[in-house]
Amino acid sequence: MRETTPALSLNPSQIARLIGYCTAYRYSLWRSALPTPERNQTMRVIQALQGRLEKAQEHGHASVILALSGEEGTALRQLLLGLMQQSSQEPPSAERNQKLGELGSLRVLVERTLRQTQAF
Repeated sequence: MRETTPALSLNPSQIARLIGYCTAYRYSLWRSALPTPERNQTMRVIQALQGRLEKAQEHGHASVILALSGEEGTALRQLLLGLMQQSSQEPPSAERNQKLGELGSLRVLVERTLRQTQAF
């Protein structure tokens, strides 16, 4: 079985949302998780991923292909699941529903991308 690098295809809207979600998740970890080496490493990976997303956003292409390391894939899964769990605790509103829908769509995209590369 051959290992391939997952490549996430994102449009500008998805990139912008992911940048915001990276910021929100890092803040959430900083505020609510105990300072462990694992938490700190996750925060570093998310921050580096956010930097790559911001760089891709600056180029303004219609679509960006972002290669993900295994660590980035894991951190992205944690980020999306964690924010979905947090959002589901918020009082029902149109904003909350929209956010959950966006997070869910991104999660499906990430999961598909990561699964496809494991199938090779």
